[in-house]
This record gives sequence, structure tokens and C-alpha cells, in this order.
Amino acid sequence: MRRESAVLYLFLAALCIGIQSQANEIVDLDPSQPAQALVASPEDYPGICRIQVEIPQVTPGLTNRLNCTGVLTSDHTILTAAHCFRRGYNPIMNVVSAFCGNEIIRIDEVALPEDSEWVDSTTPLESADQATLSFHGSIPDVYYPAAREKGVFFGTNGELNSGVSCFVAGFGTNNERQSGKVSTWNLSEMRVTAPQKMILVSSPDHALLHTSVDHGDSGGPMICTPPGGAPTVVGIAGGFSIDGMNSRNRTHDFFAPVFK
Repeated sequence: MRRESAVLYLFLAALCIGIQSQANEIVDLDPSQPAQALVASPEDYPGICRIQVEIPQVTPGLTNRLNCTGVLTSDHTILTAAHCFRRGYNPIMNVVSAFCGNEIIRIDEVALPEDSEWVDSTTPLESADQATLSFHGSIPDVYYPAAREKGVFFGTNGELNSGVSCFVAGFGTNNERQSGKVSTWNLSEMRVTAPQKMILVSSPDHALLHTSVDHGDSGGPMICTPPGGAPTVVGIAGGFSIDGMNSRNRTHDFFAPVFK
């Protein structure tokens, strides 16, 4: 699940036009898997954002919208996945907006990995799959700070420290192809490890975390809380493995760590 996954690490993870959700309940994203998502209103998670990239098409007047997820890590920055953009992203041609709770934010700057950290024009290295979005003004008191110390959350062998609780979140579609809500997955029943330069998620019975690749969850945060500490962003949803060819079974289980 290492280099094979990198080959599959495509920009398709951002290719979905979101539609409004009518659900606000627990939904099982795949009946064959145990992982369930709690679907909530965006107002319940104002620090988690739906990222929309507008790309003009060749035909005049037509625009393609790519959806990803992001997280506020300060009062004027959002962290998301780099593969939601292309290397050499053009801010003049591509309009980027973030929808965070009740706020609509126009992104002023997109900072992507260095050219050497891309496999090709749409595929960053798994460990470098992060983009920082900046905007003028500020949104105070609703952000999750980015982790700086790996040791606060993970032990020397990469195992999650005792007492640390984690969840991931995303704006991807569910089985009914509904979007517009925040889906969260509690990782208490999943195995979370941070070997080398990647955070991996799995479970004892080899089931995968069923966030919805191709449908807007790319860039979603993994947020962990240490004992007595505050919720903190430790990783960003990026890479995935494949269970069959159905896109519903293509799942995020690699997270690019925000700490070095």
C-alpha cells in the first residue's frame, strides 16, 4: 500500500460538484464496512471549510467547480490538500472560495509545495500534499491550531499516545450523493499510526476509513486532542488505496502530517 497508492494519488479526489444535503443523521458510507459518519450542519463546525475552486473552461461562460475540504488553522489561513490544485496554479484564472460555517471567504493566496515535491503536474508527493490558503481580514476563535510536536500525539514507534482522541471531517458526498454537510468519523475504533512521513488509518479487521474520495473530502483534517489539551490539526486527508473499482470503495487512509 505504498508506491501503488502513489500511482493512484490523482487529482480526481477533488472532482465533484457538491449538491445540498437533506440529511442530518448518522450514515454508513458503505454497508460492508463498520466505519460510520456523523453528519452535521456546517454551523456546528465553523472551523472546517468547504473549498471551491472555479476553473474557466474553453467554452466561454462555462466554469467547472472543484470541491475539497479545508480547516482554519489561524484567523486568516486555511490548510487543505495540494492535489486540489495543480502545480503552477494560476490565481488569475482560478477563483478560490471557502465556506466556513456562515462565512464566505475569498482566498487571496494559495501556497503550494515546491516543484521538487510533485510527481507530476497534478500529483504531489504524499508527505507534501498540503496547501496553505490565505485571506485578508480574520475569523477569530473558530480555528484549530496546527500541531508542531509529533511527540505530543505519537510515540517513538509511531503509535498514537494513550489518551489521545482523534476524528476526521470532510464535506464529501454520502451514499445518496448528498453534500453540503460536514461528515465526521470518530477514530476510536480505528488504528492510527505515524510511521516516517505519513499518518495511516486502518482497523483491526482491515476495514478502511470510508471518507469519499472523488467527492470532496480531500483536504479534510485529522483533528486530535491530547489529555488535558485542545483539539489540534495533525494531518490532512490526501492519499488513498483502492478496494475494488467502485469509487465509493476508494478511501482516504493516508494523511499528510502537519508536523515535521
